[in-house]
Amino acid sequence: MQTRTEATLTHGWKDAGTFEMRWGNETLLIPAPVAEAMARRILGLHSGQCRELQESTMNIMTAGSGTIPKKSRPISTGNRSTRGRLDDGAPNPVDVHVGGRMRLRRTLLGMSQETLGEKIGLTFQQVQKYERGANRIGASRLFDLSRVLDVPVSYFFDDMAETVQDQSPVNIIKGGVVLPEAAAGFEPNPMNRRETLELVRAYYNITDPKVRQRVYELAKALAAVAD
Repeated sequence: MQTRTEATLTHGWKDAGTFEMRWGNETLLIPAPVAEAMARRILGLHSGQCRELQESTMNIMTAGSGTIPKKSRPISTGNRSTRGRLDDGAPNPVDVHVGGRMRLRRTLLGMSQETLGEKIGLTFQQVQKYERGANRIGASRLFDLSRVLDVPVSYFFDDMAETVQDQSPVNIIKGGVVLPEAAAGFEPNPMNRRETLELVRAYYNITDPKVRQRVYELAKALAAVAD
């Protein structure tokens, strides 16, 4: 009679970029970004907490049926992410501003999210996340966007309110000048509203310069009456 040997599952960080799982003679190597995404989905961790979890288990030693950390530190339970999100998990206002400027320019050019995505190698869903500020735009991607949208990189930071500047990631992470009431009072720039974008597009769709000038003068007159 043959004796069945039960395989033991062991796992741990093989190195900074690879999470290793072993089941008997089988070995599965998972890239760090994939392992982090799995931890975020299963455990509901912020990306910063995932990195802390990885750092706490990087220095490990194999002992019998499992891996034992040489040293560990508790995962932070704070709501602040090292990526500079607000305490409630909302996107950073600076990222929202940059995304809004991106959307404004794209709309003024009459370019769809799909078209912009194709030009910079993204899906339209990724473009949407950038424009909402849900995903932070990296420096190299911002450079590509400036070329495709035909604007200087500084354009994305123009007209940024001081209340938005005061909520940059470094201020949130270090608990700098950011005040809770400032975050609560944050309002999107009206220039990024759909109504504004559609109005500007309609204005430039008027091909007759004289008619366009009359519309402009009418708008100024109505604004003066409203004041």
